[in-house]
Amino acid sequence: MYGLREKNGTIHCAFEKAYVEKKIDWGKPVSCHLYPIIADQSEYATTERINYEPQPKVCLPAGQLGKKLKEPIVRKWGLPFWKALNKLAKGEWKQKE
Repeated sequence: MYGLREKNGTIHCAFEKAYVEKKIDWGKPVSCHLYPIIADQSEYATTERINYEPQPKVCLPAGQLGKKLKEPIVRKWGLPFWKALNKLAKGEWKQKE
């Protein structure tokens, strides 16, 4: 088990807690850091599928924190990807003619 339950019932990632406390030198796995974004390879491993899958009944706090996704997205795909995605989300994306 990688979760630590606080007295109030909140569950925190054991890896991230150890990282913040400087007990280890790496943060939680990027797949966890991205939540509620789910990324996996296509069946032919030539492309990666990316889905936003909020599951508020399963983990409402993580879904709320998931609104701050810049850091994990940049960690996984890089800053140029984040900038393009952010423009698209804001409706600022313009296709080249």
